[in-house]
Amino acid sequence: MTTTRQPTDFFSDLDRVAKVRRQMADDLSTMVEVALEAEAIGAEQSGQMGLAQTIEDMESASRNLRQGVFRLLVLGDMKRGKSTFLNALIGENLLPSDVNPCTALLTILRYGPEIKITGHFLDGQPPEVLSFEAF
Repeated sequence: MTTTRQPTDFFSDLDRVAKVRRQMADDLSTMVEVALEAEAIGAEQSGQMGLAQTIEDMESASRNLRQGVFRLLVLGDMKRGKSTFLNALIGENLLPSDVNPCTALLTILRYGPEIKITGHFLDGQPPEVLSFEAF
């Protein structure tokens, strides 16, 4: 039996992702409240549980999710479609893909009002904005 999937509206998918992201942020906030309460009870009864770093991490993750900031790490062998996958994920062909390795650098994609490439260097020189048309 063959199952076909109807294409979905890209923007409704984004709305669904945003809704899930908000729900996860809310859930993390609830977990922070529970952990803070557990720490307070523990401090009264037998000593704190040592959750300060975990609480801080959950607060940071919740805040980042509310702001739409998250990290997705894509790892794999050379020429296995990582750039093609990311292009498909963002819906545009921004990253180069070729039969030869062509994305051999750490690449960070960030949403912004304009398409631009900023090169950061290890030798201390300031970042350089590169022309996107050159690529």
